[in-house]
Amino acid sequence: MELAGSSVDERDGKGLGDGSSAAVKKLFKIDLNDVAAKEITGKSGDLSAFAVPKSEFLDIRKTLVDAGIGITNQLIPAKIEGISFGQDVTINGAAFHTLWVTNDNDFVSVVAGASQFFVYAVSDADLGTTFQAQAIAAVPEPGGYALMAAGLAALVRTVRRRRR
Repeated sequence: MELAGSSVDERDGKGLGDGSSAAVKKLFKIDLNDVAAKEITGKSGDLSAFAVPKSEFLDIRKTLVDAGIGITNQLIPAKIEGISFGQDVTINGAAFHTLWVTNDNDFVSVVAGASQFFVYAVSDADLGTTFQAQAIAAVPEPGGYALMAAGLAALVRTVRRRRR
């Protein structure tokens, strides 16, 4: 299994939803290739020698506060949890990957706010050599098929009435 290019979401659980100020909402790139499992049973104290090497990729809190769109540390969702690449886009003639970041409000929108999506444009250079673009195809919704079937049924009924 190829695991290069994995990421880790590190967050403090602070922000919108618990009445505090967000301090840490970061994505880190990690490389799980050539990393062997290490036994840590009975170990205590500083375990950093056993950690997977990582490098900061995106400081979500900083980018949202610095964007000048009215998002403060108190308005950043406490639980940033969903991360996914979307379709590629072209901005000023350059190709970018879209990185979608979303929160989990535990279905308690009166406390944690609505579900929010933050979309970032990410270049190949930002991702390094391990990124592999995925083929994304539209998935038709079942409601679309039901509507098409109802339309065909109405068309057949109309044609039959005209023949009588």
